[in-house]
Amino acid sequence: LTIDAAGDGLSSAVYEATDGTLTRVRANDDIDSVGKLWAQIPTVFGFKGARHAGKFMGMAAYVKEVPDDLREEFRELIKVDGTDIVNHHQRRHVDSDYETIVHDLKDRLGDYGAPKVARALQDRTEEVLTEFARAAVDRVGRSRIALAGGVVANVKLNQRIYELPEVEKIFVHQNMGDGGLGLGAALNV
Repeated sequence: LTIDAAGDGLSSAVYEATDGTLTRVRANDDIDSVGKLWAQIPTVFGFKGARHAGKFMGMAAYVKEVPDDLREEFRELIKVDGTDIVNHHQRRHVDSDYETIVHDLKDRLGDYGAPKVARALQDRTEEVLTEFARAAVDRVGRSRIALAGGVVANVKLNQRIYELPEVEKIFVHQNMGDGGLGLGAALNV
């Protein structure tokens, strides 16, 4: 499974590995990116987007309760149906610039405060992507998963995927984001 912001015009994909060959089974366009939310939402609270996504994510651990209306905001922002992920917020702003997208997020989420929003985003990310992983395992018929892409720098998400009853084992390369491209190119040669 690959899950990132938009690297190759896609935000997530399911591949089947057979005899050293990867065959793409399903993909979601970059407009439906969970990773883009991790880049945009921290900006609402003064963080430097994707550069500080990890710092923003860290705040989630300090919040026990998320208000129901904030949870509902995130259920409306991003949805999943099997291996189909839909980022409704991004789709509403398909022709908007980055500042407009972030301003709208600030209007929707700004009053809740960064820690609660971080927790709500973390929880929704786990919900969406564990369902995505479960559906991918069912679709491909394999229980061992390799994870790649910047979103899988989220260790808690990886743990949730690993804990799925359908999953036997996961593998996450230590440089799962763009920095791993050099190694991938070298291995390909």
